[in-house]
Amino acid sequence: MALVNFNPLTTPGNAEVQVATTPDGESTYAYLAGWNDMHIVDVTDPDNTTVVGVYNDPNTQVLDV
Repeated sequence: MALVNFNPLTTPGNAEVQVATTPDGESTYAYLAGWNDMHIVDVTDPDNTTVVGVYNDPNTQVLDV
């Protein structure tokens, strides 16, 4: 196993990860849910990942989103 890329997120301790490909097969996204935020990361090109969205709610846990 080799690390291909690292994209630091704003809140450490993310606990749940789901990966999905768009219906047209053109893009792949990782959904990383942490204690109070969720990051959506475009991982279509593993050598060049991009955070494309962040949802933050300081009053709740979003682990099950």
